[in-house]
Amino acid sequence: MKKFNSNLFSSLVAASMLLGSLPMNACAADNSPRFTKVSLRIEGISECVCDKDVYIPTDCELTVSDIIRFADEKDDSFTIYGLENGYITAVNEASAGKFGGWDGWLYRVGGVEPSAPMNEYTVTDGDEILLFYGDPYGKGMQFPNMERNGNTLTFTSNDTTYDENFNPVSVVAPVADMNVTIDGKVYKTNDSGSISADELPEGDLLCSYDKYDENGLPLVLRSRAVKKLGDVNGDSSVDAVDASMILSAYSGISTGRGAVISTEAADVNGDKAFDAVDASKVLAYYSAYQTGKTDKPFADENGSLWND
Repeated sequence: MKKFNSNLFSSLVAASMLLGSLPMNACAADNSPRFTKVSLRIEGISECVCDKDVYIPTDCELTVSDIIRFADEKDDSFTIYGLENGYITAVNEASAGKFGGWDGWLYRVGGVEPSAPMNEYTVTDGDEILLFYGDPYGKGMQFPNMERNGNTLTFTSNDTTYDENFNPVSVVAPVADMNVTIDGKVYKTNDSGSISADELPEGDLLCSYDKYDENGLPLVLRSRAVKKLGDVNGDSSVDAVDASMILSAYSGISTGRGAVISTEAADVNGDKAFDAVDASKVLAYYSAYQTGKTDKPFADENGSLWND
């Protein structure tokens, strides 16, 4: 249990009361700032660097570079290098060419790799940007899609090959020899990209998967991490820091400065927005947890909130 910081808690309560007086739908008002909302996911060599929504003030066209640059300026958890040239040379300490081949940083928008450099590719509201480290033109890189048939899971990838005239051809290929983890048990896909488990729960299945070359180069796009409600900074706890991040992002949206945040984790009351109400619920839980009034998680596996 983390030590309770009464000063931080008091300041956040005051901030919550202040922000609570702001219009809850400030972004939707006719005279409010206009934003482009884009999701940004950055998958590094061995871990996810960023998986958040970017709310960027806009009155003109924006490129992928504009989105990434804005996120870099707003988020202290990563640093991007090379944007000025439209080609990313490094993210944090992971530099292109680390494995001595054609490996490096590439990007996709909506699951498709554009032919234009990122400083020329224009985004639209709702786009999904993926920045990833790999070597698709050397060792290869696959992007798994999962299909379920009873207790059998099959993973395939829409891969690009080239004919005798070097024209790109899209083929559906199995994702073989990939590690798949379900409830702590690790399986490996066969040559057909399939695994068979003894028994799988009904409904949506939570599983993770990855595949690396023997030198550590990622050969597939890893599965997306599950976002826990209220855990905005992804440190596996729901506390005053998360409330502070919600309030800060809400203030940025309300005042037109924009924000970078995991909306899925911040929208704790499920109203498709994040605001002072969400922050206050996080603060109430944090106070109860620190004072021993509850030892329950903030939300159960079905997404039901702790009852404050």
